[in-house]
Amino acid sequence: MSNTEISQLMVDGLARVLAGFADAQTMDKIEKGETGLGHEKSISELGFDVAMLSEEDGGAGIGWKNCAKIFELLGYYASPTDLGEQIISQWASSNAGIEINGTVPHVALGTVESITDGLVSGTILVPWASGQSFVLVEISKQDTQEICLIDTASATSIAPADTIGRVPSQKVILANCAPLQIGTLDGSFGLTHAMAFLRSSQISGAMARILEMTIEYCNTRTQFGRPIGKFQAVQQLVAQLAGEMAATNAAVKLAAMGMDKGRGPLEIAIAKQRASASVALVASIAHEAHGAIGVTEEHILHYFTRRLWQWREEAGNEHFWAEEIGRQVVLGGGENLWPNLIGLTEG
Repeated sequence: MSNTEISQLMVDGLARVLAGFADAQTMDKIEKGETGLGHEKSISELGFDVAMLSEEDGGAGIGWKNCAKIFELLGYYASPTDLGEQIISQWASSNAGIEINGTVPHVALGTVESITDGLVSGTILVPWASGQSFVLVEISKQDTQEICLIDTASATSIAPADTIGRVPSQKVILANCAPLQIGTLDGSFGLTHAMAFLRSSQISGAMARILEMTIEYCNTRTQFGRPIGKFQAVQQLVAQLAGEMAATNAAVKLAAMGMDKGRGPLEIAIAKQRASASVALVASIAHEAHGAIGVTEEHILHYFTRRLWQWREEAGNEHFWAEEIGRQVVLGGGENLWPNLIGLTEG
């Protein structure tokens, strides 16, 4: 069985599980931190967190292209789980030679600075964390992909973090903290790039769901004796939304292809920049089309648009990645710009 066939079976299985927790009432409970809802156990039993590990290590051995389908599905269901982060954590730990001893670490957003004697300092955001936990963090170093494993019990402070997506998160401040382990990722991109790819894929999946909901609403909501989707002005809005979704999805596919071919930094930067830049327009169009009902607690739309706003900022927003694209272009030389762009789609 090919990796594509394996990943499709995984996507189908995950979709069946996530669909059971995709209603507004359950999403509200998850955002409030309620446990025992059954979704964590059901998702854990699938064993998809090891999807990117080799078969010898107990995984499925799928690449980034096929893994993106899982990430997009998480976005399609507004990601009531940290499965995406677990997949990244398992991949990074295995790649960098960090032993996790059965407990999958959380993945931090942000980086830490390496101080003297191997100590690290910095402020990080840890999605889906509660209480003391183990966290993988990227160490900020030029041209290296070092990561470290931190026990937040040694943190200077840990506090709940309020986010627009209402995902249970922690703000962790580290000051002269001694990592449990340090490793270097083998490849062309680091942990921040991997998380940016995850967020880009989730944004793509969420936009696909938002487009479906918007089309359905516009075809059923009537005004002046006909569905609002029959009005040209509304059709133009929906067409814009579809265009932003398609562009984001294409950028994610480009990044996945580059990552599987041993490249990635520029492609990931393009994907996250494009995905984050689309959020404002997609969210505004969706709510404009839905009208007042779209902002009520009872309607599910805001669970997706709030996720979009949060994922837009996490792992670098569009401005951060636009600067990174510019930096890479300048370093490559103006005369190489066009050949390099063409090369992104070649083997």
